[in-house]
Amino acid sequence: MSKRTPGPWKIEAGGNTTIYGKDDIGVIGGGAFARRTHPEAWANLRLAAAAPELLDALAQLVGCIDHGSHDPSSALEAARAAIAKAVGHE
Repeated sequence: MSKRTPGPWKIEAGGNTTIYGKDDIGVIGGGAFARRTHPEAWANLRLAAAAPELLDALAQLVGCIDHGSHDPSSALEAARAAIAKAVGHE
């Protein structure tokens, strides 16, 4: 697996919208951005910001299946939180 900027990532909106990773390192950003006039772009940013958590949660769920875990509750909780972040319900 290739290296990535560790999560969690966060969005800072303003004149320029940027997604920041751990230690406030810019991951994705630039350009003027209007949240209300570009809802699809905002949804894409939320999804991108949730990407590290989504990947980690998916890896946990796959691990539960691969290893026959009888209690995937922590993996499911992580997955639900990542999905909520991606769709803007955190």
